[in-house]
Amino acid sequence: MITRSTRAAQRAAFTLMELLAVVAIIVIIAGAAVIAVPGIIDGVKRDRAKTDCKTLEKAITGYSLQNPDVTLTEGQWTELTAQGNNQKAILEAAQTLDPWGRPYHWTWSNPQSTTGRPLVYSQGPDGGNRITNMDK
Repeated sequence: MITRSTRAAQRAAFTLMELLAVVAIIVIIAGAAVIAVPGIIDGVKRDRAKTDCKTLEKAITGYSLQNPDVTLTEGQWTELTAQGNNQKAILEAAQTLDPWGRPYHWTWSNPQSTTGRPLVYSQGPDGGNRITNMDK
């Protein structure tokens, strides 16, 4: 009877090799996650920039339609971020910054007219790869 309880007690614990194997598997999984996270974050920032560009396009278009007598200056956000007479600003100043902390830029898609569709863009993560409201 003593041998049975002794055997059961010996088998109830994990061996050092089993614990090391579990720790090794956890380290491998954590390493893979650390490698994948920066790519995922960059993709999320790009998607946010595209969405922001489309939102800013709608804000510019809406402001132009509601205020036909005001000519918006290309690339400037002052008209949209300034408070008017008893009204809030159309945009917060922070909304004009892309996920990388750089300002969004915009121009009219038809340079001869200020009534065309505005082209809103970000310089992207490295300052050279444009992300626009025209991207799909």
